[in-house]
Amino acid sequence: MKTKYFFKKSFLELISKTLLILLFNSSAFAYDTVNPTKYDIEKETKKMEGVGIDLAKKGESLNLNLNFINEAGESKPLGSYLKQGNPILLSMVYYECPSLCGLHMNGMTAALKDLELKAGEDFQWVTVSMDSKEDYQLAADKKESYVKAFPKKDEARQGWNFLVGSEAHIKELTDQLGFSFKWDNESEQFAHSSAVYVISNQGQISQIISGVEFDPKTLKLALVEASEGKVGSFIDRAMMMCFEFNPKKNKYTIYAYNVMKIGALLTLFLLGVFLLPSWIKGFRSKSVN
Repeated sequence: MKTKYFFKKSFLELISKTLLILLFNSSAFAYDTVNPTKYDIEKETKKMEGVGIDLAKKGESLNLNLNFINEAGESKPLGSYLKQGNPILLSMVYYECPSLCGLHMNGMTAALKDLELKAGEDFQWVTVSMDSKEDYQLAADKKESYVKAFPKKDEARQGWNFLVGSEAHIKELTDQLGFSFKWDNESEQFAHSSAVYVISNQGQISQIISGVEFDPKTLKLALVEASEGKVGSFIDRAMMMCFEFNPKKNKYTIYAYNVMKIGALLTLFLLGVFLLPSWIKGFRSKSVN
C-alpha cells in the first residue's frame, strides 16, 4: 500500500510541476511575443507618419521644365518624355531599395508584358529616383537588368527611362505628385509608398494607381484617357464612355450613369430609324394633297 501511495503521490507531483512549467513558459511566451508585437506596430506606425500618396493631387499640373539625368548621362527636362503628345507612366522609386521598389518595378514589368499598347510608341515609362545620391550609372545598370528580363527588348530600350536628379528637383516633383517619403535612420532606407502616376499629354496628373500589382487593362484605359483618345483603338475610346476609375477598387468600373445615357441615345436612334419611313411617307402624302 505504501508503495502504491508513493507512486501516486510522485505522479501527482510530476503533473503539478509540469503544469507549473507550462504555465510559466506560456506566460513568458506571451510576454515575449505579444508585447513586442504591439511595440513593433506602434513603432512602424510612427515610422510611416508623413509618408503616403495624396490622391487629391489628381488633375494637378507638373513642372515639365524640371531637369533630370537619364541612364545615358543626358540632362533633359521632364517634358521631353511626352513624345508626340503621348502620355507618361511615372514611378517614384530608388534603385538600391531592398524591398518595395523591387516589388513595384516587377509589378509594372509584368503588366507591361501583357499591355497591348507599346512603350516608346504609345507612351513612355519614366522611373525617377527619390534618392539624390544615386547616379546615372546606377540607373543604367538597373535599366539593363530589366531590359534583359523583358521579352520585347527594343520596346524596353526605347520606352523605359531611368532618371536621377538633384535633391531640389526631386522635392519639387514629389511635392507636385503628392508623394511623401522620408529617410529612416534605423533601417537605413527610405520609408515610402508605391504608386504609378499617369501623366497626360498636357503634363497633368490624369490618374494615380496605387499598389505593387497592376492590371494591364487598367493601365491601358488610363493611358487612353490621359492621351485624350490619341492612343488605343476606336473600341478603347468607346469603352472610356462607359468606364470610370474607382479609387477604392483601384481599377476602372462601369459608370452606370453614362451607360444609361448611351442606352437612351441608342434607343432614340433606333426609334428614329424605324419611324423615319413613316414620317417620309406621311410628308409625301401631305405634299400630294
